[in-house]
Amino acid sequence: MSPESDSPPFDPDFDKREIKKQTHRALLLILGALIALVLTFVGIFLFYDVPMPDDSTLLVTDQELRPPPASSPTAGNPLADLVNALKATNLKRADQLQSKARSLEPGTEAEVRTFLATQGPAFTAFDTLLHQARPDDWRWPELGTEPPINWTGESASSIQNIAFLIRLRSRLELADGHWEKSLHSLSSLIQLGAALQRRPGTLIHHLVASTTQRMGESGLEAALTLQPVPADRLGELQQQLTGLEPDRANYERTLRIEYRCFKETLHLMVDAADLRSHHGTKLLEPITPLLLKPGMACTVRFQHDQTVIAALQQGWKEGLRQQTTLTDEFQERIQPLTRRLLSSNPVGDYHHLQHTASAKSIFARNLIDVALHRQALLQLALRRYQLDRGHLPDDLAVLVPQYLPETPLDPFTDLPMKWLPATQIIYSIGEDFMDNSGSFTKPANRREPDLGMHYWWGPSAAKWREEERLKSQPTPKSPKKKSTKSNAPRPTTPTPP
Repeated sequence: MSPESDSPPFDPDFDKREIKKQTHRALLLILGALIALVLTFVGIFLFYDVPMPDDSTLLVTDQELRPPPASSPTAGNPLADLVNALKATNLKRADQLQSKARSLEPGTEAEVRTFLATQGPAFTAFDTLLHQARPDDWRWPELGTEPPINWTGESASSIQNIAFLIRLRSRLELADGHWEKSLHSLSSLIQLGAALQRRPGTLIHHLVASTTQRMGESGLEAALTLQPVPADRLGELQQQLTGLEPDRANYERTLRIEYRCFKETLHLMVDAADLRSHHGTKLLEPITPLLLKPGMACTVRFQHDQTVIAALQQGWKEGLRQQTTLTDEFQERIQPLTRRLLSSNPVGDYHHLQHTASAKSIFARNLIDVALHRQALLQLALRRYQLDRGHLPDDLAVLVPQYLPETPLDPFTDLPMKWLPATQIIYSIGEDFMDNSGSFTKPANRREPDLGMHYWWGPSAAKWREEERLKSQPTPKSPKKKSTKSNAPRPTTPTPP
């Protein structure tokens, strides 16, 4: 047999099969690589987290939350005593008043007087706190004693309710002609709000405290313009208001308390409804617990708060600008749906978005309260000047130093507050940081182009107050027209055949 007979027969498709095998292997390798890449991405997406940040510079200490040394062995916590007393007085009955009565519209005086007569224990508890307890002994009852999840509890609501009652009482006292009593009630409300702003608390506590002070100051115009008030009495009131402005250091502490609350309650924030709201889909709900990364969430929040606090230390304006910039940038960054779907920390992103939006709003409101407080001081100084000199000044600088230690600044510009003597308007440029030349329709309203007031004793303010009074008057019902119908039966129209 010849040697050629041992060789395999010639296969013309051999090369094709080899190419096919190599192609198949290559496809398997590519598919395996893709599967490995997908599994790696899914693993990172579901399980990877960054280390917790070193946030020791931001965390509030237990010493800051611990109650201060009591002024006496029996001092305890007067603010907690007030809150407990308010709970015992069924204060929630205030919500039962109709909106007209809550605003003391004409014709509701008797209803309001009857209602306030049932709130004697609440007023007694309030007077005890304000006049028999040192504010340094006050502390929000739940702060530092309850788990952080309860730090925004009932006490803030109780204070909000008593503030409403005091404000309502001052309006009734004014309507009854008891000017001094009304002014005393307003001063007490201002003192309460200012003292509470100096106590450690969360943003909710701070908001309630600043709102309480603002409620008192907003009532001063009606009280002080009801009858002539001598310059020396105005000077006493101005002295009481001086030094009651919200402090940046206290607000910084509030932000640090908020961070601690966020960090310690982070594990409770896993909510499928939040994720669905953020993504607009239910697809990721089964793995919701894996989509909150504590390290990532705390890092983002820490960097945000640290930047805002550093800016706040330079001034109110810088703090609000930084807060606004960071909030807008974060909202823009996570606005695209693809960005939200590809985020490995969507639950954390959602809660950070909620926090920054509310923190920005509260920060702006706080700055508005600062501006309006300074404008109230200016009102008193301008009136004292007018009573002494017989006319209003053309420039606020002439009020210094006899009527003011220095010209109040607009916190949105860090420049002197604006005064337009021709139209008798005091104004701040407001949270949009744009000067609209004192343009506003409703005084002291944040939604106006500028945040301003008419001079309380001027004709424009008097006109505004009269317009508001007329708006509150009930609209007379038009008399019904007498019917001219006859009792005689109507003729019927014949039906055509």
